[in-house]
Amino acid sequence: MAKGIIIHHPGKIYRRLSLREWSLVVRLYKNGSTASKLARHFRVSTPTITSGLRRRNLTVRGSFKRPALNWPKIKMMYTRGKSARFIGRAYDVQHSSIVRGLARRGISIRHRQTLEVNLSGYERAYIAGLFDGEGTIVIGVNKQNRKGSSHWIGLSVANTDQGIINYLHKKMGGSVSCNLRSPLSIKPVWRWGVTTRHALVVINLLLPYLRIKRNRALLAIKLYKRIDRYPRGRILSEFELSQRENIRSKIKKLNGRGVFVNHPDLKRKRYDYMRQFRADHKDAGHHHHVHSS
Repeated sequence: MAKGIIIHHPGKIYRRLSLREWSLVVRLYKNGSTASKLARHFRVSTPTITSGLRRRNLTVRGSFKRPALNWPKIKMMYTRGKSARFIGRAYDVQHSSIVRGLARRGISIRHRQTLEVNLSGYERAYIAGLFDGEGTIVIGVNKQNRKGSSHWIGLSVANTDQGIINYLHKKMGGSVSCNLRSPLSIKPVWRWGVTTRHALVVINLLLPYLRIKRNRALLAIKLYKRIDRYPRGRILSEFELSQRENIRSKIKKLNGRGVFVNHPDLKRKRYDYMRQFRADHKDAGHHHHVHSS
């Protein structure tokens, strides 16, 4: 199988299929293999297979009606410590179906455990400095559906040095992705990232050492307290959504770099500003060379 690793989580590998692999996928699917089996074989998600087949003008076969699940056995497995994802793989269903079924039967759903992060003071100071320079904190919002909107926190560090990103992944878990840029002579950008619960753990570890990103980190903690206050899937009030959006807009403003707009009026204003800047410094006796592009 060709090497095409894009993202890797602890214990998982996700790949981008090559053209040769896609031709094999099409042939196997025509011969009767299911999309889920092909996804497991090529180590990608089932929607990746189905969407790729549709792009190749193939009709995706409808899913068959699954037999009734053995819920007494599933409840026993879950109460004995097996995860919903493990049970879903055993019964060939989505783990979300297992979670909903257990909740309807009165079983208390365990929160997904966050990977424990252990860092020394030196490591936290070093990573905080790296994050101040190369990292970012973003607030994302999922599309509004029948249950309303939901927000999430993203923490990431991007660098062209793969060794730095692998170091962060080794120390703090999370995910690693690679963005291959064009032309190929440009170095690929490697990105390490964690989200929401895991991101909060990392932020709390780095907070005493952060300088540039400190305000953004405090806003992310403030948002997480609001997220954790409501059960997952609960419809949020207009007031709650406005409070979350207010925090999101503040972080977005802090993350802004400024946008260059190629407009004659704005270019003229910039030219007038630079000319006045030179005149003021010339009158003050300074001899700075200011280049306008």
